Amino acid sequence: MLIALYTIFFLGGGFSLEISGLIDEMETSTKTVVVNEERNKEALSTIKAMQNRLKDHNKSVKQISKTLGKEFAEHTHRSNEIDKLWDQYIDLNSDTTRDLIELRFQLRDQLTPDEWDQVFSG
Repeated sequence: MLIALYTIFFLGGGFSLEISGLIDEMETSTKTVVVNEERNKEALSTIKAMQNRLKDHNKSVKQISKTLGKEFAEHTHRSNEIDKLWDQYIDLNSDTTRDLIELRFQLRDQLTPDEWDQVFSG
């Protein structure tokens, strides 16, 4: 269990790389699909907020991973500390997912249905 937990932390949970790629694709599509300059600017601002939220997530995962690594390096393996780190990681993933979903709804409201279909057609 401890090795699995450390692997999850070390690899960053796996979802941030995939999401990062999707956000980059959203940004590229939005730049070309949304021709109204004001709405384009708003949509790109929302996408930038998604990118920033993901960067914050990755920084937090690295910090949690670093702390967990110290636990293993010191061979202390304090169960309560590891449980606390695991809880932080779960909460972080939940919060990040919730924030990204809220931003995606915000983006949906900024785009027309046709633009939405084009941005997410791939």
